[in-house]
Amino acid sequence: MTLQEVKSLVEKERFDEAFAECETLLSEGTFQKSDILRTRAYAFAMHGNYENAVRDYQIVIEDGGMMQDYYLAAFDSLYIEQFTKASEWFLELLRLGEEQNEQWFECASYFYLSYAHMELGNYNDANDYLDKAVEVSSDVSMPIPRAGMCSHIQLRQEIELRVQKIG
Repeated sequence: MTLQEVKSLVEKERFDEAFAECETLLSEGTFQKSDILRTRAYAFAMHGNYENAVRDYQIVIEDGGMMQDYYLAAFDSLYIEQFTKASEWFLELLRLGEEQNEQWFECASYFYLSYAHMELGNYNDANDYLDKAVEVSSDVSMPIPRAGMCSHIQLRQEIELRVQKIG
């Protein structure tokens, strides 16, 4: 079975079959391990098992992952409230983007860094990262795991509410 066929199983919500096929592919060694783990992480995330998705992305990253791996690992980490780890990966993604002259992820990374730091109670950093996101795109809105779409205005208001609660 190909990795595309495994992804097709995931899209049909045949998760147990997809996981079994990934295990078979890993044991056969017919594909790159990282490619199989990326596919399995995708299956885990689509199944709602973000912990296992993050675990697979962690392995891929340790083996020399790509920028996309950092982004997906960080985003999935938000689902399981691993805000510190998500922040580390978003920061590494920003560093790699600067190094590789890539910017497709920049606004989202700053936005999610703002969200993560808000959740961690680092409100000054949250505001600073949100300012950077707005610099990149003045009308930034992103989906927040388990909360839905959130504009930069809504995120700023939530940060301010939390600051007032502790003030």
